[in-house]
Amino acid sequence: MVLSYSAPTLDADLDPARGVVTGTFAEQFDQVAASVIAPQTRSAMITTSATVNRAGLAQARRTASTRWCSWTRPRPPGTRPSRVTQSQVRVVLLPVEGRWLISEVSPL
Repeated sequence: MVLSYSAPTLDADLDPARGVVTGTFAEQFDQVAASVIAPQTRSAMITTSATVNRAGLAQARRTASTRWCSWTRPRPPGTRPSRVTQSQVRVVLLPVEGRWLISEVSPL
C-alpha cells in the first residue's frame, strides 16, 4: 500500500499510505511524497505497485514490533526495460490508538 501508486490516482493512492505511518517516518514520507514521488510520478506518468512476498517477525514487545519484509516491485514502464526488483526491509511498528503503524523502514 505505501509503495503502490499511479499518476492518475496519485493523491487517492497516497492518502491511505499516510494513514499507516507515524512519527518521524510519517514526516519523512510526506516530504518524499511531495518532493520526489509526486513530481516524478506525474511527469513520467508512472504506475508502480509493490507486493509483499514474505514477512517475518524479528522482535515483538508490547511497545513495538520489528518485522522484516521482502517484496517485489515492477520497474515503471518507460524508464528502463521493464523488470521486477526485489527488496528486503526492516519495518518497525508502534501501537497507536489500538493500531500498529509503521514508524521506521530501513533496508536490509
